[in-house]
Amino acid sequence: MSYLGQALPYYDPTNAPVPQLDAERFNGNASLTAFTMARQVTTNTDVDVFVDNVRQEPVTAYAVANKTLTFTEAPPSGTGNIYIIYRNSYGNQNFANLPDGAITFAKLANNIKQFTVETFTGDGSTTAFVCVETPANANSLIVSIDGVIQNATTNFALATKTITFTSAPANAAAIVVKFLGFRTDVAVSALSAGIVTTAALADNSVTAAKIAPGTIVDSDIADNAVTTAKILNANVTTAKIADVNVTTGKLAANAVTTAKITDANVTTAKIADNAVTSTKIINDAVTLAKMASGTDGNIISYDASGNPVAVATGSSGQVLTSAGAGAVPTFANAAAGLEWQSTIVTGATHTALVNKGYWINTTSNACIITLPSSASVGDQIILKDYARTWNTNTVQINSNGLNYQGQPDTFLVEYTKNGQVINIIYSGATKGWTPINTSQIESVPSPASSGIFAFGQVAGAGATTITNKVSTTGVIASDILIAGTTQPFKTATRYGTTGQGIILFGGAFGGYYSNNANLVSATGLIAAATSGVGTARISPQAVPYGSSGLALLAFGYSGSHTNTRNLISATGVVAADSSGAGTASSSRAGAAYGGDKAIIGYGNTGSKISITNLVSTSGVISADVSGVGTARMDLAAAGYGGDKVIFAYGDTGSNVSISNLVNNSGVVASDVTGVGSVRKRLGATTFGSDKAIFAFGVGSGQLSISNLVSSSGVVATDTAGVGTARSEIPGLGIGT
Repeated sequence: MSYLGQALPYYDPTNAPVPQLDAERFNGNASLTAFTMARQVTTNTDVDVFVDNVRQEPVTAYAVANKTLTFTEAPPSGTGNIYIIYRNSYGNQNFANLPDGAITFAKLANNIKQFTVETFTGDGSTTAFVCVETPANANSLIVSIDGVIQNATTNFALATKTITFTSAPANAAAIVVKFLGFRTDVAVSALSAGIVTTAALADNSVTAAKIAPGTIVDSDIADNAVTTAKILNANVTTAKIADVNVTTGKLAANAVTTAKITDANVTTAKIADNAVTSTKIINDAVTLAKMASGTDGNIISYDASGNPVAVATGSSGQVLTSAGAGAVPTFANAAAGLEWQSTIVTGATHTALVNKGYWINTTSNACIITLPSSASVGDQIILKDYARTWNTNTVQINSNGLNYQGQPDTFLVEYTKNGQVINIIYSGATKGWTPINTSQIESVPSPASSGIFAFGQVAGAGATTITNKVSTTGVIASDILIAGTTQPFKTATRYGTTGQGIILFGGAFGGYYSNNANLVSATGLIAAATSGVGTARISPQAVPYGSSGLALLAFGYSGSHTNTRNLISATGVVAADSSGAGTASSSRAGAAYGGDKAIIGYGNTGSKISITNLVSTSGVISADVSGVGTARMDLAAAGYGGDKVIFAYGDTGSNVSISNLVNNSGVVASDVTGVGSVRKRLGATTFGSDKAIFAFGVGSGQLSISNLVSSSGVVATDTAGVGTARSEIPGLGIGT
């Protein structure tokens, strides 16, 4: 190999005064480049390296790392031809190796071999604690709190003799300060995981006091390690015994006494069928709460054999009748005559019972009398005009599912004569309730015409199923919450020939559209929703047409505006989609005019419109007619005067109270500045055969106000509404 430097002929390392420890020789073999030295060095210049007496240049010829000497080229073969001299012993200095065991305890200075321990107790607030001895520095201490070693500077600081923690040790915490004999600046920290192995622990060094609670878990204990000798008597509590470990075999014959059984542990499953005898039951122990449930109204009696038996519940007003010994009693109609009631009826509604007489006072309001839902032949009810005011505020009879004078229960029967007496007797299912005076039969009026508002949207509460009926005098009744699907933006129309209606379709903006339909009886009973036929959509318009009870649904929105049409039969069945006429639009209004035709007007095509479309007696929708009046959407319409229509309110970009009358030929008149609060998304219906009412909607918030429309089309001022304020609500006329 090549060499750097020159030989030192005046220096022979074998005869040098440096001990062998500070010089080493290696044998080259022309291939090995790395050699392990006896001492560790830091830099390349900490050693002088010679090969065949030629001094080598650091870095260029060799490098050192810890105890490894590495040549850039392999030295040639030779015995002892490589030697190194450690610079820290070069020259005339002499060093010697200390033999093992040469430094004894006695040779150590006191400050090295003394390991002082001081203890303190935390109080939850004190952070500074003063030691007796002055430590060299924070790193010459081992400080622990409740056995947890604290890191210097991170968890505590040292100033002379005072240890100051970064946070106050807890109350009663054990603080231990150990002074290390060796003074060092190296930080003292907790032992790393795995440093202390089982082999490093003496057999007796781990005591119970050295084991933290919770350290030994079930998996650390061998199956046969816990014997009875290891368990103190007091340690076996009920909480330590699993339920399944207490078997009958573990219990002594006399171990279970009544005192050992809690009341809650004696269940029916623990009692044998034949264990409870009459002698086991004390008197008065069987209360009503201990008896099995039965049918409401039943009575317990005894049969001819003395066994208990239930007497079937009778009808309202019947009395219990005995058939003598050996027979179970039964309920039967009372033999006594009619019983007049002492309380005067003054409310808006009253439910009558059979074989009763009632005084009906309508001085303040009309009254609807609901008859029993079931009756027997011969049952009788009498109603008497108490204050001779029935002509001002009428009495209406709801036959509650039974026929009345041979007619089905599809309408309310109205009585309007002052001083009138209605004496009705149930004749059976065919004729039902029948007045027994000829004059009363001849004076039975036509079914009343009323209305209903249903569903809608309540501010802050969302869609609702609230309904409000409208009387024949235009009075809105209180809320009735029905079961059903909550959907705003519905429409409604009459169908059939006996005053029924249908409320259908609807949904919400944002992609939720429905084709559900709810049939409505002539008395305002709303049936459950049924899944409909046709394209689901919101804000369509439904109107009746013709003279045979037909109707149709047209227009609407289902992601885009449409003019699709769906016919509705006289039985309320919605047909499949058919092509419509007129501009695709939604948020329109419409009503019947001329007795057998209808009109649909105004609306939204993406912009407000004043277009109208007439509906013929056969349900054909005409082409667009350029409208008269201000273009708007979200308005309402209703019939008035028996054959005319009124459009009112709506949104022109702002809410308005404009109205437009339609004559019995379907011609729309110009705007009339409306009366009442401006609003949109309201409902309207006909009532009393020739008048109308607009109600609810949204203006300055959601509203419950209403405006009556006279038989001549005059809109009245606001009436403070009854019922929950809401919008997106349809109105529907019911009865005929």
